[in-house]
Amino acid sequence: MAFFPPLVLPHGQVQPYAVRVSTRARYLRIQISAADGVVVVLPSHYPPEQVGVALAARAAWIEKHLQRLQGQRPQELSATEADPEDLPASLSLAAVGQVWAIRHMRSASLNTARLTAAPASRHLYLSHAPEDRDAPRFLLRRWLKQEGERHLFPLLATLAAETGLHYRNVSLRHQRSRWGSCSSQRSISLNAQLLFLPAPLVRHVLLHELCHLREMNHGPRFWALLGGWDPDTPVHREALRRAAWQYVPVFFRGGS
Repeated sequence: MAFFPPLVLPHGQVQPYAVRVSTRARYLRIQISAADGVVVVLPSHYPPEQVGVALAARAAWIEKHLQRLQGQRPQELSATEADPEDLPASLSLAAVGQVWAIRHMRSASLNTARLTAAPASRHLYLSHAPEDRDAPRFLLRRWLKQEGERHLFPLLATLAAETGLHYRNVSLRHQRSRWGSCSSQRSISLNAQLLFLPAPLVRHVLLHELCHLREMNHGPRFWALLGGWDPDTPVHREALRRAAWQYVPVFFRGGS
């Protein structure tokens, strides 16, 4: 039986939790409800030794929602990590070495939600009506996609020139389970959330997709080709297994 470490909240309280393994889960997910308390949902392949790290990173979020539960009836409140109230205060785009602060304003007088970027100060100003709970997710994901096109597309073009592996076109999406893909029509699709990853991992993903232009499989010739351009491929492959929960803010995870 796997050992799971205690969950210690920011104010020192040890919080009990249940663990559920799901064959359908792709990432560690935390659910909180008055009926079931804290439940940690794990993918079947998730390393137990990493659970403590993940819980420590989410301890403040867990404590906040447990405090909300006090005095509530079971049917009145439940929380998952996708709660739109959990807007991050800043975004760290490790791929390009940038940190953007978010200033969030709700106003009943606003008819149209908007996001204004101030590149000089690296601030994002987000405003919307209180009842428009979908606006922050939509606007920030759209902004992230625009930034991805601005930074990732030129990087891919540079790597294509270096390797001589030329694609036909490239697109950017919020993909749920892939960092990138390459079609037989020589079209590459990249995940906008790559911007949250360290630059060496981003380079590895882009090289991976470029190598598929020559080898549309994961056979020995593919890995030999990729290893020639990225000698640290084994290290980067292992790091990518943890990258989603380690680097991507909960607010941005998932597709659509």
